Amino acid sequence: MNYMVYMKGAEDKQFGAMNLKEGTYGVGLVYATLIPDLERAKGYANTLAKDIRGATFQVRPAGKTNAVYEISVKPISPTQTLCKYCGQPNGSNDENVLCKECRECFGHSFYNEL
Repeated sequence: MNYMVYMKGAEDKQFGAMNLKEGTYGVGLVYATLIPDLERAKGYANTLAKDIRGATFQVRPAGKTNAVYEISVKPISPTQTLCKYCGQPNGSNDENVLCKECRECFGHSFYNEL
């Protein structure tokens, strides 16, 4: 089965199919990228969600309207910084501080301690 990635921007009302090669969304289904593997389609959606914060991505079987996977990453505020290890907001103004998940995983609070 083939899958397609759909995107909805923060101000958009509906999802649009994506042409991953051209980097465009809202394209006609004839121009949308077909992905033969569900896990690869999820990987594309995850990568796009990390790069385009505030947008929502769905993976759907080609020709179907029901989503089998959906992800969105909240935009960060200008005062927040990102964890240097995983790229998630770290809840601090110090860019050397790891996020909560990385602190729990590594047992350290600062990136330079790794």
